[in-house]
Amino acid sequence: MTQNFYEKKHKPCTKFKWQLKMKFQVTIEAQGLKRVSILRIGSPYALVKICGGPREGEVLGETEPLEDCLDPRWSTAILVETEATKMMPIRIEIIDSEDDKVMGEAEFEVISVYHDEAHTQFHEPRGGTRIQVTVVESLKGSVSGMMSMQFRMLDVKNVESGILGLGRSDPFVELQKRVSKEGWDEEKWIVAYRTYHETDNLRPVFDEFRIPMENLCYCDKTWPLRLVCYDWQRNGKHRVIGLVETTVAELMEKVSKNGNADRSNALSITKEGKTKSEGLIVMLKANIKIDDH
Repeated sequence: MTQNFYEKKHKPCTKFKWQLKMKFQVTIEAQGLKRVSILRIGSPYALVKICGGPREGEVLGETEPLEDCLDPRWSTAILVETEATKMMPIRIEIIDSEDDKVMGEAEFEVISVYHDEAHTQFHEPRGGTRIQVTVVESLKGSVSGMMSMQFRMLDVKNVESGILGLGRSDPFVELQKRVSKEGWDEEKWIVAYRTYHETDNLRPVFDEFRIPMENLCYCDKTWPLRLVCYDWQRNGKHRVIGLVETTVAELMEKVSKNGNADRSNALSITKEGKTKSEGLIVMLKANIKIDDH
């Protein structure tokens, strides 16, 4: 695509009167992707490239692949730094990780998406596929470093009866961050991290993981987060078991002092708008290794 295309499609940003480099997080979702074949659903990842200007063709990053998924919500945030007054056209290619088949593609302009009221735009090519991009400022606080975290669950509600009532839920947890603290889009959440799913296990212990504070909460310990527990489904239509809103600061306070089955300081997950507990999250570890400056 030529620069003229973007000059026609996107007006240059005029909200900033100074030449200032800003850092953004680009996150991607898609709905209604088509199977790669009769035999395979597909395991898509998203590849992000600059598609105009002097940096055309530069790869900005790629997401993790999601196995057997036609409605992916990738947790990998693509970090982008650019001057706030300069357009950055990007091309997103959704590719099957096993055979490199392109499952979808769309073009956006980073600054235009950022200045959208919801910080989000979408593209709907033919065939019912929808590709959505969200662009937000990457730094909203000053606590930079690496977050180490581990948790387990207790008393997870069984929502999968299975044959003869012998089935069990296959829980996994998404750690989500709110796009904005205020405004009409304050209830929009994007995935920051996702655990693997535990088959037939109502008391799973998930592996410890590490995530940069920038990716987790924009370096703000008070930024709204939520832990959402799902029952994994092979068709990708995972069922919400329950959720709880929290912050990094609270998660650090909730670390168990009495072993990994301690309910006294656990977080209770509920259905949205309900009060009945659907399970408990016991924090086993939550600490930050601060960056040295």
